[in-house]
Amino acid sequence: MRRNLSAFLRDHLLFCCCLLLPVLARPALAQETGTVTGTATRVDGEALSSVSVAVEATGQSTVTGADGRYTLRRVPAGPQTIVFRWLGYRPATVPVTVEAGGTVTADAALKAVTVSLGEIVVEGASRAPERIVEAPAAISVVPPEVLQRVSSTGQAPLALQSVPGVDVVQSGVNDFNVNARGFNSSLNRRVLVLQDGRDLAIAFLGSQEWNGLTQPLEDLGRVEMVRGPGSALYGANAFSGVVNITTPTAREVLGNKLTVAGGGLETFRADGRHASLLADGRIGFRLNGGYNRSDTWSRSRTEADASSLADEYAPATDEPVGPVREVLALNGQTIDPATGAALGERDPLRNIYGSARADFYADNGSVFTEDGGLSQVENEIFVT
Repeated sequence: MRRNLSAFLRDHLLFCCCLLLPVLARPALAQETGTVTGTATRVDGEALSSVSVAVEATGQSTVTGADGRYTLRRVPAGPQTIVFRWLGYRPATVPVTVEAGGTVTADAALKAVTVSLGEIVVEGASRAPERIVEAPAAISVVPPEVLQRVSSTGQAPLALQSVPGVDVVQSGVNDFNVNARGFNSSLNRRVLVLQDGRDLAIAFLGSQEWNGLTQPLEDLGRVEMVRGPGSALYGANAFSGVVNITTPTAREVLGNKLTVAGGGLETFRADGRHASLLADGRIGFRLNGGYNRSDTWSRSRTEADASSLADEYAPATDEPVGPVREVLALNGQTIDPATGAALGERDPLRNIYGSARADFYADNGSVFTEDGGLSQVENEIFVT
């Protein structure tokens, strides 16, 4: 009995030591690392946001906020080199010595430079990052200022109108058909649209519902247009091209944003976004939601509730058709007494959308992403 009790106590003591080992080792690990913080600015002192800041030796990275500040935690103690990079600016390196358990400051002033076309990186042609001049297919990148210009209307295809070799046909307020290399009509849908690798087409029709985007245009990030067949890489629907949309991570859009817009046809749009970091920057999440409405160019045949088709067509079906042709009004239908034409009211186009995204950052630079969204569209009319 005494032996069994001794063995029991020994096994439980060993088990408790195994559980406490990671906890006891954590302070020691913290003492071997430090924190690097600082600010990235232009040479004139203006703060730069979204600048990539990385530890050259380990690959740990983050981006600056709206005030140009950044923080890198758990940086190994000892001499380190901090690298600052941002499109349109010359990369800068700052050597620092990180003390265990301490904080060191590394500031950088980036100098603006001219960006050559060969430095633009795309992914749509080969499904892997590469310089645009080395891409094996004709590909164009939509400039951010173009997305900003068309964002007030929420009509994403308008950003592709200026891309060489691309034809955009509009059949409704948000009914667009995008094609490349001259193959286009209101019914010819041969371009695949991807957002972060996810096909946005309606499964039943095989076409893109542009109102189904769950983010405002200014938050779409990078939009690439690959001209030419892409079915070998992307499968069905990539007959004449691929629109590849890559949305920014939470690190790239930290903070809050609220947008309100309005215009003709009683157009109104409002959307908001929040992005922040958790767990010392290892987890980032982004939330956004919005609402927009607009009148359309078409008018409804009736002002009655369109959900009751039997009531709408009752006058035309309940009575037998006589030998003389007779025009009967639909229930709820407004008729012009002079011409007999149906008037009706415009059915406003409404769209409510929202999405959530979580990014998990590994120390080796890898990023694991989970995202999802929902979009509800009412009264949209599109050609099928």
